[in-house]
Amino acid sequence: MGLFVVSVIGFIVCGIILLIKAIRKKPKKVIGVLTGVFFVVALATMIWAMNTPAVDPTQMIGEDPRPKAVEADFVKINAGEWEGKFVKAVGEVSLIELKTDQIIIFDLTTQEGDGYGVYSVEAAFNVGEIERDIAEGDRVVVYGTVEKPNDLMMPVIGASIIEKGE
Repeated sequence: MGLFVVSVIGFIVCGIILLIKAIRKKPKKVIGVLTGVFFVVALATMIWAMNTPAVDPTQMIGEDPRPKAVEADFVKINAGEWEGKFVKAVGEVSLIELKTDQIIIFDLTTQEGDGYGVYSVEAAFNVGEIERDIAEGDRVVVYGTVEKPNDLMMPVIGASIIEKGE
């Protein structure tokens, strides 16, 4: 954010100086180049800021995020419409891809409407409330933030809460 503000201020100042120099018929190429550089940096930081997901206020410390979770909608998540949204997904652990002392990554198959959805769930055991005793075939409830798809273009939920049952 700071880089964006500095760039915008630099762009405005250089633009004013360039305008004054042009009126006096003494344009300086250096000022023109600096104006362009500040404009490009401001534009690049603005694009970067727009692509950075916002911090989800439902994950604030000391607050139970479960009531604020939205039921997962595979069609919308798969279309990339819900990135950064805090969701609840209920389903069956269909494949455990990786399980260590620190993390677990598994595929969650959900039934939604007339079809099924499959999510890749990623969780760290030291963050949130993550059930450690998860096995293939278990029914679980996952609360987490929708992230960018993985390498297989599968929707990813970064879980902060995983509970057995329901």
